[in-house]
Amino acid sequence: MRIIKNIRKSVKKTSKRTKKQIKKLSKKAKKSTKKVFGKISKSSFDAIVFPLGLSGRVRNALFGELRRMEDMTGVPGVALIASLLTQGLSVNTLMETAETWSKGTKSKRYAVSSSTLKQFKQFIKENPRFPYKKTYSKLRVYYNANNPKGAITFENRVYMKRKPKEGGSLLFHEYVHTFQYYKYGKKVFGSVYAGNYLLNILKGYKQSKAYSKINFEKEAYDWQSKFRQWSSKKSKK
Repeated sequence: MRIIKNIRKSVKKTSKRTKKQIKKLSKKAKKSTKKVFGKISKSSFDAIVFPLGLSGRVRNALFGELRRMEDMTGVPGVALIASLLTQGLSVNTLMETAETWSKGTKSKRYAVSSSTLKQFKQFIKENPRFPYKKTYSKLRVYYNANNPKGAITFENRVYMKRKPKEGGSLLFHEYVHTFQYYKYGKKVFGSVYAGNYLLNILKGYKQSKAYSKINFEKEAYDWQSKFRQWSSKKSKK
């Protein structure tokens, strides 16, 4: 019995020691990862992309985007670059991360009225040049979302910064994106959207201009403008 008790005591002592050692190691690990994998500095980024021969303006724009991705995903810039180089660009993973961030913790579900959806469908019916025929059966809208641009769409889910206006043109803009997603699918839409944006950045456009010149966005803005004109004429009658 004494032997068993002694063994138990020694086990307890060693477990306490190991726990303390683990805590110390974890603290050291956290400090070292912060030093090595903290937010990427401009000089480090320039050193990585220097062999590509990009202009200073383009490097600055890409660095700004990388910083934005750091804030959005919580993943350090060095780790983001490493994962892209070693694993390749995973569209689904990036879009899922972006949607989780957009939804946030304070977003609330908004029930779009049947009259608004009826108005949208009526406009499409009266405009035979509208390029899409089908979209998702349900439109899910959230407000109080993390979105500096005002609104963002993932398939049939719309995340808006503020509570949407019934029959508003911004909501219709996002509604157009649901048609695009339905036709091309998440992978194709995400790849083309991101690729188009990156190409605009490489051409030397600033972030806001590069965004507005994405083909999917140009199309959505064009139909948003047409819807605004159509709804204003209807309201005057």
